[in-house]
This record gives sequence, C-alpha cells and structure tokens, in this order.
Amino acid sequence: MQNGQRQARTVLARGCRVVLSIVLMNCLFASSTFAGTILDQDGDSIPDVFDNCTTSDNGPTTVPPNNQLDCDGDGYGTACDGDYNNDGTVGVGDFPIYFNAFIQFPQPDPVDACFDHNADGVIGVADFVIFFDLFIRGVPGPSCCGTF
Repeated sequence: MQNGQRQARTVLARGCRVVLSIVLMNCLFASSTFAGTILDQDGDSIPDVFDNCTTSDNGPTTVPPNNQLDCDGDGYGTACDGDYNNDGTVGVGDFPIYFNAFIQFPQPDPVDACFDHNADGVIGVADFVIFFDLFIRGVPGPSCCGTF
C-alpha cells in the first residue's frame, strides 16, 4: 500500500471515530438521565468535557462543518492545534512547517487539513491568523483531551 493511501485511510478512520463520537454524544443529550447544565464555551454543540477545542467553534454547527477534526491524533482539534511538530508547544519550530504549507502554490486538492484551521478548504490568511494567535500563546488548545 502506498504511503498516500495509508494516510488517507488513517484520516478516514479518525473521521469515522469523530462522527461516531458525535452520534454517541447526541444520544447522551437525548437521554433523560443526563441532567444539569452543559458547559459549551464556544457554542459548537459539543460539551466542553468532550470538546477537543473548548474555545474554538469546531463542531457540527460550524460552517463549513469541522466536526472535531484532529488531523494528528494528539487530542487537540485542528481548529486550535498549531503544534505541527508535536513537541507540546506552538513555537519557532512550527513556524516554518506552517509557512511551507501556506506558500504552496498551487494548493493541493484537498489541502492538508492540519493547516486548514477554519476548515474552509484553503490554507489562507484566516488560517495564518489562527496559527499566529496560537504561536503568541505558545500552546495548542485548550482541549478536553489533549495529550500535553
């Protein structure tokens, strides 16, 4: 199997897990045993206890739908994960990795989802603004389930 096919299958498998998680979560909401206030800081219909980006709208109500995509599997959703080298920080080592994806012309179809923070199908200025905010903060997230 070629590397590209393996990566595509990995992304598809992760996407299926996200969809299944959302379906199960919706079942929890519908359950009469689930009582109390649900905290959802970003208003993306994903409660913070399940949300991989608690302050970035990246749920099924996002336009376009992002559905909690976590392209590198580290527990931080792509919408709030600028840690491309997975060292636990968003720092100087991540900047050239992002820049290389940003300046690629023409952009591949589809673009690498790890750099498309707003899930609009383009690695553009809006994604750079998100990355730069993460770069200034120095850390990915926040997330319910980040690994750092």
